[in-house]
Amino acid sequence: MQWRIGEIAAPGVAGYTAGDPFTYEITDVWKSGDIAIFNNQIRVPTSATRPSHTYRARVRMKDATGRWSRWSPAVQFVAGTPNVSAYTSSLVVSEVMYHPAPVTPAEFAAGFGDEDFEFIEVRNVSATSVDLTDVRFTKGIDFDFAPGTTLAAGAATLVVKNVAAFTLRYGTGKPVAGPYLDGTLKNEGEEIKLSYGTTAIRSFIYNSDATWPTDTDGTGYSLILKLPSALPDHALGINWRGSHTPGGNPGGLDSFSFATWAAPYGITNATLDAEFDGLKNLLEYAFGTHPWQSSQVALPAAARQTLTVGGLSDIYLSLAFRRQPDADDLSYHVLFSPDLAGWTEDGVFVGATPNGDGTATELWRSTAPVSADTEGFVRLRVDGP
Repeated sequence: MQWRIGEIAAPGVAGYTAGDPFTYEITDVWKSGDIAIFNNQIRVPTSATRPSHTYRARVRMKDATGRWSRWSPAVQFVAGTPNVSAYTSSLVVSEVMYHPAPVTPAEFAAGFGDEDFEFIEVRNVSATSVDLTDVRFTKGIDFDFAPGTTLAAGAATLVVKNVAAFTLRYGTGKPVAGPYLDGTLKNEGEEIKLSYGTTAIRSFIYNSDATWPTDTDGTGYSLILKLPSALPDHALGINWRGSHTPGGNPGGLDSFSFATWAAPYGITNATLDAEFDGLKNLLEYAFGTHPWQSSQVALPAAARQTLTVGGLSDIYLSLAFRRQPDADDLSYHVLFSPDLAGWTEDGVFVGATPNGDGTATELWRSTAPVSADTEGFVRLRVDGP
């Protein structure tokens, strides 16, 4: 037996858009292979249909002499929108190597180019395993996870540009799901979309401008999603950082914490200020300063600055502060107030400037311009573990 599905579209049919060409069922959108054992139910790949569009399903039989019957009468249906909450609450795109370091002489001799070392990592941050059947990348790269693939709780899987190249650079034993052979990730940025069928799970546009980590654009560092277990907004560059080391950490955890920072100094208390410089240990960690050396120079600095926004130059209340980009267990909050009574977290991120020591100085501004005689206040709050 064999099953087939065809789409129909015409005035009066669900999913039809006025002015579009008609769609006739004669064109398959999906057809099964030959099924030797009778089966009155069939699972159709989610990617074969689009929500709210109309389709017809038919089946036919082959006799013992190899002759096919006519197609059966059609069962017409409108495809529904799948519930992807189980995926959005568990799957994140946790690492992207879009602009790898140049090939080494050995890699070049093996016939590989820079782009052959691209990869994307998907991680399950939930407490239960996830079935990746019908999960696929539909933008940036084209890749379908094999039916029956499962991703254990806390585990990661990798989709790589070239398996042989990836193995040469990173070794064996990595959780590679397979290669994407067509296309490459654009160095200047593009949209990456992880979908269940045609319904988005994660969709974001990475970029190589100042709002995104700049050390990932050709120096060999990968994009790392900060605090993946918190399911951060993938579309915001501030939720990403460069990997700790060149080459990234495909399949592994590229995390940093107060405990790992404090251990070499023998620090166990986040609230102490050993050198009395006004910065407790947690803030020393947050700003990337030394806990035993005076670091008052690293204190956040408020100012009125003339900034050009949308081609117009105005005066804004601003705050500049050092940030430890690797501090995944911290959250930074820039708060503005007109009177010290009510505070709002509605500032605008302007950009970050690397300091050459692994930290970056971030600049934030007020949402609206201020006049020379307007009173305003700004502060930084850091929340830690």
